[in-house]
Amino acid sequence: MNETISISDVETSLKEKYLEAVHNVEASYKEIPEEELLVLYGLYKRIKVGEAPFQNPYYFYQWKETAKWKSWREASNLSKEDAMNKYVLLSFKYKATNKEVTIGKQPLGFELPDDEDESSSQVPVLDLCYFTAIGDISSVRYLLEKDPSSVDQRDESDMTPLMYAADRGYLEIVALLLQYGASVHAVDKEGQSALHYACICDYPDVVLQLLKAGANIYLKDIRGQSPWKIATPNIRLQLHSFPNDLE
Repeated sequence: MNETISISDVETSLKEKYLEAVHNVEASYKEIPEEELLVLYGLYKRIKVGEAPFQNPYYFYQWKETAKWKSWREASNLSKEDAMNKYVLLSFKYKATNKEVTIGKQPLGFELPDDEDESSSQVPVLDLCYFTAIGDISSVRYLLEKDPSSVDQRDESDMTPLMYAADRGYLEIVALLLQYGASVHAVDKEGQSALHYACICDYPDVVLQLLKAGANIYLKDIRGQSPWKIATPNIRLQLHSFPNDLE
């Protein structure tokens, strides 16, 4: 007698295979090459959270977070079902030996080595720094109107919204932040200001905005580098035309 298999049965079977696959990966992730972990991570995030932000919300030195975001962004091109199938296929060779992890529980996922929990470094805080970093000016404006005092808030990297906007070249957001009184003198853990970022990233219009707001071209970071010292040739030409005495 032939049995009829419904679509819901297929979906249930795929989910069970996926949960078992997550269990296997969680139990043996230390043995999995980091390149494969990144792919599995991106698929896992696609399945659990949905699509990744279109723009990288992390700063350049956050290489691990950026690598995770890229993997998640790539996996976002897949449907949830296709992501599950690919996750199951890729993790098939890893068999769990740790029976303490219960199959069928809501999976907690896994982290790359040295990560402790998903709520810390891999998931950006949905606040002013985050929305500035991804260039969402509507959300930035909304948050500033709601709480103008947040204009100089800092994230876990000690970055301010103005630093992110200068680093990404978001001229309109730079102007908006300055309108709300963002400090051009604030520095991060490296002693770098928003002007440092704009100069090294070659954003002339952003540099001009910051200079008009009183940014210091002589301000040295912890390595003794000023915006003038690290500026691109293009930016230096612009600084020469600005009424300041250069080094």
